[in-house]
Parts: sequence; structure tokens; C-alpha cells
Amino acid sequence: MKFIVDTHLPPRLARTLSDLGHRSWHVGEVLSLDAPDRAIWDFARAETCIVITKDSDFLRLSVDNRGEVPVLLLRIGNCSRNRVIETVCARLPDIVVAFEAGEPIVEVR
Repeated sequence: MKFIVDTHLPPRLARTLSDLGHRSWHVGEVLSLDAPDRAIWDFARAETCIVITKDSDFLRLSVDNRGEVPVLLLRIGNCSRNRVIETVCARLPDIVVAFEAGEPIVEVR
């Protein structure tokens, strides 16, 4: 799978996903850190990758665009960067299965 990790999430999440065999970028690697959501969305569409974010604005983009770009929405509140990475990695097998089954939005709590 391919992922683009949103600005407000740790860059190490992208590196960790890459280490696990997934093509992954942090927004800061491919766009400006202050890139608007639409620019991130357009990158994800062009690269056919999943947006990983805590920003619910991407839910609206997904609904408005009929799930054109899959979104992994992290609803884990304020927590450490390590906790974000641990949570995603722990749930990664289920996340992959859901997206492979065609789910446009996957939420992690």
C-alpha cells in the first residue's frame, strides 16, 4: 500500500510504514508543510495512496469525491508521537484488509 502522512502527524510514521514494506511519504517530503488539504488530496489521488490524518476535513473531501482517495482517520486524541506510531502499527493488518476490501474511510480509535 501507499500512504501520505498528514502534516500534523510525525514524519517517523511514514518512515516506519516504509520499513514495513509500504511506500510512504510525509507531507513535508513531497509538499510544503503548510500545503492546503486539497493539495495533499491531489497528491494522494495522483499517486494512488491513502491519506493518514487526524483532520476530519478529509472526511468531507472523501464524501464529496465519492471515496476517490482513501482516508485513514486517526481518532486517538492528543497523545505522544510514539503512541500514534504504535497505534497505527498495531492496527495495520486490519487497516490493510479494510482498504483492500474497498473501504474508502477507515477510522482508528
